[in-house]
Amino acid sequence: MPCAPSTRVRPYGTDAALFQQLVRGERVQQRTAELFQQGFRTGGATGLDPGEAPGRLKAADR
Repeated sequence: MPCAPSTRVRPYGTDAALFQQLVRGERVQQRTAELFQQGFRTGGATGLDPGEAPGRLKAADR
């Protein structure tokens, strides 16, 4: 039985190249900067529970 398209293995580097392309975008850069302003990578609420942080990002609405 053939694999479903979503489970096929992609050529090495394809996912990495896509990830790099996406994180270089202006929107992602704005969102990342806002996460650090909110305390990402610290002992605060954003740092301790980063899963909640994306919902609080204002840059997502711009």
